[in-house]
Amino acid sequence: LGSLDPGIVRRPSEIIDMGFTYAAQYFDYINQCTITYSGIGKVVTMWILALIAGLGIITAFAFIALNAFVTYVEFYVVSVLLLIFIPFAANDKTSRFAENALGFIMGSGVKLMMMGAIISLSVNESTALVAQVKGGSGPTYQEAFVALTLSWTFAWLACEVPAIAGAAMSG
Repeated sequence: LGSLDPGIVRRPSEIIDMGFTYAAQYFDYINQCTITYSGIGKVVTMWILALIAGLGIITAFAFIALNAFVTYVEFYVVSVLLLIFIPFAANDKTSRFAENALGFIMGSGVKLMMMGAIISLSVNESTALVAQVKGGSGPTYQEAFVALTLSWTFAWLACEVPAIAGAAMSG
């Protein structure tokens, strides 16, 4: 799916940095924008749209980073704490505790894997869009809308897909 290293889930600050990198083109447009009397309507509209897109992209990537951090912490805390139940596998009456613990650890691992896939996919798509926008004279209405929509789609996926994967693993 992507070209990121698997450890990106452990570093939410890098995910937020990717959001800033992706949104930088919109803030650069805002800084370089010159208002002329003849084109004031278009310039102000594009300035507001670029501001909304830039802030929305940063917020979406911060949301992705938060979900990645929670998934990462959940996996490691659950893995460490549920190891207490492994000795219960020795007895037929209590083996269910060990089986449930191992199943939950596997489900958390799948959630972590899915989170890494979503982050990698979102960064690859964002990089492609940045290259496309940098080729022109500045972002267009369509490019800003697509960037904002794509960022929030990945933020939604970062929340929903690992939960679905965890539910599928637990039955």
